[in-house]
Amino acid sequence: MLIKEVEVKSVPSVQPQKARLDALKRQKDNLNKTIKTTKAQQKIAQGQQQLSKALSS
Repeated sequence: MLIKEVEVKSVPSVQPQKARLDALKRQKDNLNKTIKTTKAQQKIAQGQQQLSKALSS
């Protein structure tokens, strides 16, 4: 591919308020994923503790 075949696409400018809202939405989604995985890890750890108690009894 030649350099002149590559088009330079300009990124449309985003209003600061829109960019901030998008960033906050991404942050919320990431936090929700983190909370979900943390809860799942805690549930697994609790199950492992119950299993080890049951096996040791």
